[in-house]
Amino acid sequence: VSQGISAKGSHRFLICVDGSEQGDHALKSVLNLRRKFDHLTAFHGFKGDSKDKIPPQWKPDHLFEKYEVHLLGRLPTRMYTMCFIDRGNSSVPELMDMMLDPKTEPPMLEKEPDFIVMGHHGRKGPKSQSTLLGSTTDLALR
Repeated sequence: VSQGISAKGSHRFLICVDGSEQGDHALKSVLNLRRKFDHLTAFHGFKGDSKDKIPPQWKPDHLFEKYEVHLLGRLPTRMYTMCFIDRGNSSVPELMDMMLDPKTEPPMLEKEPDFIVMGHHGRKGPKSQSTLLGSTTDLALR
């Protein structure tokens, strides 16, 4: 949870990162667009029991370190939050729904984000039809 830094006109960004090229572009875009007092939250929902089944570059610990190093090189620690959550049996869209629901106890985010930034598709690649979005992207748009 962030340390409550805010300023008039500042924004809160929730950036969905998963190690994919699209997730990396989402983070880089926000870093280039953000203003001085904007707060960033890097979010990743992972399934803890599948850690052994995924390539090393996509394991939660590796991704956490990768994105924290990237943010630490550009921002003071009070201006960003790392939110890596073991989603258990929930899907990533269900986890995001819980995160953004103000009735969730305890709240997963200090404040609702002004912007949610994510790639068009995740690590599995683009859909067979270019008009289809990934399930997480689809949920965020609804």
